[in-house]
Amino acid sequence: MKRDVGILREFRLEISSFILILGTVPTVLVIFNFFFRPFLPSTVVDLLDAIGNWFIWLAVVGPLLALVGGWYFVDTLRKQREFERLIEVPSKAHFMRNRERLETLSWYLPAEYRRRYRDQKKRWKVKT
Repeated sequence: MKRDVGILREFRLEISSFILILGTVPTVLVIFNFFFRPFLPSTVVDLLDAIGNWFIWLAVVGPLLALVGGWYFVDTLRKQREFERLIEVPSKAHFMRNRERLETLSWYLPAEYRRRYRDQKKRWKVKT
């Protein structure tokens, strides 16, 4: 198992949700500017006018960040759920069958998951 734990793995869920929000806000602003501008309050219209020509960048970067952050967020949740499903097994045989996948998942997820994987290996008395 790899020992190096990067910050991207340790704060995977937090970083992905931040990127998702960082992409959603400009995307919503672009949608409001193009489709709902006549119905917006004057303060929002002033904000949109202050952005000016940067709107082109928001229209490109916003959805891109939202897609990347959303994919990373959903991927993290899927990996966490799969880990939970595979770690809580009734027998050593089931654990041994899922061992390789559990090790891979624990490498992608924060250090807590590696600790739980090691504890489960001790519980079932599995040698490395």
